[in-house]
Amino acid sequence: MTTLTSHLATRLGANTPSPAPGSGSGNIPPNLGVTMQHDLMPWQRIIVDIAGAIQASALVVLGILLVFAILGALAGKFAKSSILQQIGWGVAIACAVGALLVGASFAIVAWAAGLEHGF
Repeated sequence: MTTLTSHLATRLGANTPSPAPGSGSGNIPPNLGVTMQHDLMPWQRIIVDIAGAIQASALVVLGILLVFAILGALAGKFAKSSILQQIGWGVAIACAVGALLVGASFAIVAWAAGLEHGF
């Protein structure tokens, strides 16, 4: 029993079926010959700069909130307020996790898309 690929290859006159796309065997490159061009359009560099500025601003805001959350948790400790401590440490943990995700967001997207991220 022949597969559809080998049947089509035989019908089209090829001796052997083509390799699967992305397998790297034969004459098909693993990336299918597609290369990223980050400066092809004139506005791409502007968009990348804006995205970097938004990321930097978000990190600064999260850093400030982290400091205030820790100060609130410590104030709750000295005032013997367990609710203030819980809220302060909860917000501090949320800010820390948020800063980790915001800081790594470009690398996460590049990893998920299979792009080179330079390290």
